[in-house]
Amino acid sequence: MKDPTSTTFLHQHLVQFVETDMAGIVHFSNFFRFMEEAEDAFLRHVGVPLVGDIEGKHVSLPRLSASCDYRHPARYGDRLQVAVQIKELREKTIRYRFRFSTDQHLVAEGEILAIYCEFAERLRSIPITPAMREKLLPHLMDSTTVNPTP
Repeated sequence: MKDPTSTTFLHQHLVQFVETDMAGIVHFSNFFRFMEEAEDAFLRHVGVPLVGDIEGKHVSLPRLSASCDYRHPARYGDRLQVAVQIKELREKTIRYRFRFSTDQHLVAEGEILAIYCEFAERLRSIPITPAMREKLLPHLMDSTTVNPTP
């Protein structure tokens, strides 16, 4: 089993007033935006575009599912630490794990399942390229959750 800190990408988000509700806490829907923000920062860090041209194809990672469990309220001005890991890497899909925390509390935990797709005449799933897989593998939580390239 890998050391979890070696597979984790950390992203910070400063909670803005507009992200809070009338109770003064972050509205639950914003955590899905925060996950996408952290995913984009992670992919840029490893050199993989969320949307772009790779090997002559226009590609993206649309969502198949997303979930978030809330543990403790976050408020305006809180600095959220968003830990990003790859929980599962399959032939065409990536399952991310997100943990949101402040200095004092675990705030939320979420997941996104994304599928690698090409935009051609229509959107269609394609295998993750070997070059992209190589950049993602160091961030995989556990090597038993990977399918080798076909």
